[in-house]
Amino acid sequence: MAIAVYNDLKTKAASWLRRSGNATYVAEVPDMITLAEGRLNAELGPLETNVTLTGSVGSRSLDISSYTIVEPIALWITPASGDDEDRLDQQSPANMNYLGSNGRPRQWAYDSEDAIKLDCPCDTAYSFRFRHRGRFALSASSTTNWLLENRPDVYLAAALGWGSAYLENFKGAATWMAFLDTEIPKVAHTLAKGRKGTLTVDPALGMIGHVPRFNYTTGQ
Repeated sequence: MAIAVYNDLKTKAASWLRRSGNATYVAEVPDMITLAEGRLNAELGPLETNVTLTGSVGSRSLDISSYTIVEPIALWITPASGDDEDRLDQQSPANMNYLGSNGRPRQWAYDSEDAIKLDCPCDTAYSFRFRHRGRFALSASSTTNWLLENRPDVYLAAALGWGSAYLENFKGAATWMAFLDTEIPKVAHTLAKGRKGTLTVDPALGMIGHVPRFNYTTGQ
């Protein structure tokens, strides 16, 4: 069984903890994962993640309340056809030109930790790809992230370390923690390489003196 989403991780962690004849501690597994994410957040920092959001006809708001966002990065409209994604222009909430009629959004603003605001209400239920930096916090609504997709062994080991401690299997806990001591620095190195050159500019700065903003990602 592959470990691709939150439910896979919970199932596999319960299965591994049951191997030594212990009862199935299904109810405690989410707590073990949450504790594991505490260490991952402390040692790896915010993680860049893509999530899919869906707009509602007549609404300019996109709900992001289920995600633990540290920093927004970019928003794209994802077409249903084979066309390329369309990257929306980010503005500050104060500077965005809000339109009253329904249409295809062209701009967006990070309004709060709970919502993204679009420059116009959607005229159809568009699908969006939102990229942000956020904390490790798997849940029923946020089911995967880069680490779970690329290093599920690290995620599982972190959960099993706490699970072994819960079962008072301290030798097992030490084994998993030793594995993490070796592998987390490798993950940190991979993430650090990916972050190099990823620079963002505060949207408000682009409005100073009406000077066009430079996009460090595209070079335009």
